[in-house]
Amino acid sequence: MVLNSKLKYIADVARLIVGAVFVFSAAVKMIDPYGTVLKMEEYYVAMGIDWMTALGSVPALVLIGAEMLMGCALLLGALPRLTAVVVLIFNTFYLLLTLWSAIANPVAECGCFGDVLPMSNWASFGKNVILTSLSVVVFCGPHR
Repeated sequence: MVLNSKLKYIADVARLIVGAVFVFSAAVKMIDPYGTVLKMEEYYVAMGIDWMTALGSVPALVLIGAEMLMGCALLLGALPRLTAVVVLIFNTFYLLLTLWSAIANPVAECGCFGDVLPMSNWASFGKNVILTSLSVVVFCGPHR
């Protein structure tokens, strides 16, 4: 019983940390959505999918909204199983993207936190290793 309550505590702390990072990331991107669009366009060109630039700001706005929604859901403990799955998928994608960015260096920095907190590609990858690990803890943790 004590072990189970400790695991729940650890999963809750991980959930709150990941949720806060997602909300912070989305809030920073909301401040400058056009900067987010430009950063995403840099990635599209680097990946050879520059046809995505024709979609304009839609992918950036969807990303910002999804990050805010997932962050708030984590902080509130809403839909815990679904949120844990979606957050783990997002963080796994971010982890792979930042690994590629760190190795290939196609853009100067990831833009994860806009101009508020610039990070090198390797620092961003390290951040995503930690966030993905925490997301695994949330995913595997006890759910209400």
